[in-house]
Amino acid sequence: MQIRRVAATAFVTTVFLAVLTDASFASPSTAKPKKLKVTSPAFADNQPIPDGFTCDGANASPPLRLAKLPKSTKDRAMIVTDPDAPIGTIVHWVAWHLPKSGLPEQNIPAGVAQGKNTLGNQAWN
Repeated sequence: MQIRRVAATAFVTTVFLAVLTDASFASPSTAKPKKLKVTSPAFADNQPIPDGFTCDGANASPPLRLAKLPKSTKDRAMIVTDPDAPIGTIVHWVAWHLPKSGLPEQNIPAGVAQGKNTLGNQAWN
């Protein structure tokens, strides 16, 4: 299956980064949420993701950097979706137990758990 190149903004804006802290999810909080920052040195915001990170190339997972995480963060999880893919919304990747600093290109560190994506793989697609 060939899917067009996805703009970096679609990638970054559809990345869901869950931060688990000491705060209870059951009770509402009046604290202002902190802004997390997810970037990649492989592509700039508002630019296409290079083919090497797509099914048109090597389909390598891109390097990702996480910043501005609250000090009380206990875990990091990410769901990467593409809501405007030609076949409808697809899930590229589901992962949790991410390192605090982010991920290197194509090398998922030991301890990172991965869920199934739209293609049924437990990997980046």
